[in-house]
Amino acid sequence: MGCAEMVFASWVLGWLWRFATSPEGAAFGSFLSGVAALLAVLVASVGGYFGFMEWKRELHGKAKFQVARKVLLAAYDYTAKLEVTRRARIFRVTAPAQLDAPPETAEAADEIERQYRIRLDRLGRSSGRLALAEEEVKAIFGSDFVKETGDLGLLGLRLWLTADTFFPSERSRIVSGQKRTDIPGLVDEARELFETEGDEMATKRGAALKGIEERFRSYLR
Repeated sequence: MGCAEMVFASWVLGWLWRFATSPEGAAFGSFLSGVAALLAVLVASVGGYFGFMEWKRELHGKAKFQVARKVLLAAYDYTAKLEVTRRARIFRVTAPAQLDAPPETAEAADEIERQYRIRLDRLGRSSGRLALAEEEVKAIFGSDFVKETGDLGLLGLRLWLTADTFFPSERSRIVSGQKRTDIPGLVDEARELFETEGDEMATKRGAALKGIEERFRSYLR
């Protein structure tokens, strides 16, 4: 470094020292400190905001996972109990779906109704779990996501309503010695309550369950 450059550097350092120790320099230093503090607050706030949003997304994703799992399990349980309720071959007294072989004694009809009511009670408890899961779906996903669960629940309601009219009519038919075909609507009610191959109830049950799976399975990945 030459002599002129050393003189210039000394002058600059002296000027900086005089400015730093002057009132104007102290004020400027305070200003810079304030700016630095403000920048630190802004950085912390922005970082905190993005951190909060990321935490919120993770929490919402976890909630969706839990609700999707819950509604799928409830739907599987309800579907299984719906199928079992209508399965005639597992009654202690045979209640075949074949329309040409209905029970022909009042005692047999009473036993079939008793066991059917037990299964309806089990289906009702499962329906309560499905309804609870449905409310959680509304809260997390929205009302548009509950169509299929509603369709599934209506199938059970159809069984309860049909059972209330079918069994008294069936017993009255047996006591009076009539055939099912002699009473309007009784054959259709039997088809509603007891499974037949490829029947409407089974088709709607499968369609509703498939719709629920398509809506919620992706949230379990």
